[in-house]
Amino acid sequence: MGKTKVCISCGCEKELNSGFYAHAKMADGYLNHCKECVKSRVKVHRAENDHVREYDRNRYYHNEERREYARQQRKRWAEKNREKLREHKKNWIEKNPEKRKTHIIVRNAIRSKKLIKTPCVVCGNSRSEAHHEDYSKPLEVIWLCRTHHAERHRQYESR
Repeated sequence: MGKTKVCISCGCEKELNSGFYAHAKMADGYLNHCKECVKSRVKVHRAENDHVREYDRNRYYHNEERREYARQQRKRWAEKNREKLREHKKNWIEKNPEKRKTHIIVRNAIRSKKLIKTPCVVCGNSRSEAHHEDYSKPLEVIWLCRTHHAERHRQYESR
């Protein structure tokens, strides 16, 4: 166990690097309040102050602007690297013929209304993707949003 410090709010002793935020002006380089106490103080402050909540609401729109800017940047990057992307896609198709075949079958089934796209089974997001537990059964899909789809694949990788 590394160096520890006692929080002046709750009195708990915790490790410096994991239990306290860094603060350059403190003698030991860490804040006197532990992370949990800081988080609870901030939460109360936000709940009690209308101007902070108003700031947070307005900040959301700035995030939208940033997202749009990031989309435009990705689009510009894709235009500049079109050949690199084409080569990457070609390599993926060569390495994953079964997955590619399954994707085509699903796309055609959706187009012909044999397969109906539904919202994410976890969160209900209407922008869902087809997830296959078994690629040999192309029309047996679970509809997941991008976030939950990636989460499901991370679960497979950790096994």
